[in-house]
Amino acid sequence: MENDSNVIHGINLIRLIPDTTKIEPRFAIRVFKTERFINRVKSFAQKAVNQASVKTSDLRGIEIPVPPLEVQHQIVAEIEGYQKVIDGARQVLEGYKPRVVSSATWRIAPVGEVTNIRSGGTPDRGNPDYWGGDIPWVKTGQIDFNHIQAAEEFITQAGLENSAARMVSAGTILMAMYGQGITRGRVAILDIDATTNQACAAIEVASPDVDRDFLYWSLAGKYEELRAISEARGGNQSNLNAQLIRDLKISLPNLATQRAIVAEIEAEQALVNANRELIRRMEAKVKVAIDRVWGKEG
Repeated sequence: MENDSNVIHGINLIRLIPDTTKIEPRFAIRVFKTERFINRVKSFAQKAVNQASVKTSDLRGIEIPVPPLEVQHQIVAEIEGYQKVIDGARQVLEGYKPRVVSSATWRIAPVGEVTNIRSGGTPDRGNPDYWGGDIPWVKTGQIDFNHIQAAEEFITQAGLENSAARMVSAGTILMAMYGQGITRGRVAILDIDATTNQACAAIEVASPDVDRDFLYWSLAGKYEELRAISEARGGNQSNLNAQLIRDLKISLPNLATQRAIVAEIEAEQALVNANRELIRRMEAKVKVAIDRVWGKEG
């Protein structure tokens, strides 16, 4: 906090007031957030029902590195420089959303006109002969505007033959028709041949005039609309289904324009991914700066 002079807190919190002639408050915060300090505090924790507590006397006994104030200021300035880069990159990630901006000249078509849509199924969980095989089985939890390259569960050939599960070809778009929280309406591209559960809609392009990746980004951009459509049904029926997806309207330019739009989005994605890498590198630099405070063994 910038100004905590009027802070009032309960008895379950401890307020540490730094002696600014010895330690820079921002430096102290960085030290207190290190894994080494936190683990030291945890070692004193007294366990009780549903909670653990730490005595102030134990906290007073913890030794922390306190280099000269000038060095502390230098370390804080270094870390805050990294943090500014991290915060800026995160703003890019939070603010960027790939968009397909349609034109009035494009034709409008329902998704069902240019695709084939089907769902999967779940073999009987009570039959061990259906599970633990070598056939990938994908669930909605894996669908997150991504490429799915591996499954978390596998079924057997018997499980496939004795359930509504179906093989889906690599390259198919998957959409989560229902699921907890923000899952419903998400899409992904399946990079492997796999089966899916009944909550996944497998959307296969069935028209030579539609680019698969253009369709994917168009559906990704319809996420909020799809959720609104399903929620408008009310009650316990706020799930998507294959017919709702078939009826969804999308704008389709000619194939060359579709591919040009996809290329532009992919170029933007490369820049977005570069920001993710930048965050990773800056966070590593922050850790190195703090580790130096503790010494090599920190």
